[in-house]
Amino acid sequence: MKSCLRFLLPALLCVLCRAAAAESEALFFGDFRYTVADGCVTVADYAGSDARVVVPSEIDGMRVTEIGQGAFYCNEGVREIVIPETVVKIGWSAFWGSGDLTTVRIPKSVTEIGDGAFRMTGVAAIDIDPENPAYEVIDGVLFDKAQKALHTYPGMKPGEAYAVPEGVERIGDNAFYGAMELTRVALPEGLTEIGPCAFSGCYALAECALPDSVVSIGYDAFYGCYALERIVLPEGLRSIGSGAFRLSGVLRIVIPASVTEIGEEAFDPFGEIDFLVVAGSDAEKYLIEHKLPYALVGADKK
Repeated sequence: MKSCLRFLLPALLCVLCRAAAAESEALFFGDFRYTVADGCVTVADYAGSDARVVVPSEIDGMRVTEIGQGAFYCNEGVREIVIPETVVKIGWSAFWGSGDLTTVRIPKSVTEIGDGAFRMTGVAAIDIDPENPAYEVIDGVLFDKAQKALHTYPGMKPGEAYAVPEGVERIGDNAFYGAMELTRVALPEGLTEIGPCAFSGCYALAECALPDSVVSIGYDAFYGCYALERIVLPEGLRSIGSGAFRLSGVLRIVIPASVTEIGEEAFDPFGEIDFLVVAGSDAEKYLIEHKLPYALVGADKK
């Protein structure tokens, strides 16, 4: 139940935050609701029905510098959003759930994009000004400028297979969320972290080999990956977040002795997973505590 609630939590938070802002500020400019802080405007909500939405560069003489958290949450009918050069930040889940949205061009002024900003939209390729100093787009996928972190793989990007480029060290929070066409993802050696909800809702994902360099798997990282029946955890892995493999198709999993931290309901408690662990390891203690059956591996098994 806890992991299921995580799918609903972003929506609930967006609704609550927008409701709270509406009560406390109630500032409007056309179809936009906004807030003001330090003389700068944050777009908090859009209530219009235009297919093409142009975000204003200023309101009442104040620069619009931010598209707030959940500002375009579930805005059906919006197909294109034009962002002015004054905007420097796009908030967490800013466009989440706007399924008709296919076009958003990010100007060079934007230096911060929140996690899950494009989650569950109709965007098939991220479009960003090539002169943007903070982000880079390669084949429609958004990375930080140094290309060390993969920020967003658009959920509607066509194709069943994707190879994360060499040099990437982190898969960001919600990076592949809801990419339902993907069946295979290749991860590069040197990758160390898979962020929370990174592959959540990738229902068709069947192949995702973890390189030996991975040390951390975030909460809900593979939540709902029903087609993922096999996963090999690398020997150097240290932590597995809550709900990481909950509602996945994993049937057998060997948890290496290097794992010292396992979150609540990391694995589906009602699934039929064959667990193999090293005697005396933190993983064995976890399975005993959670009353999950297992077998021992290793030379010193008892």
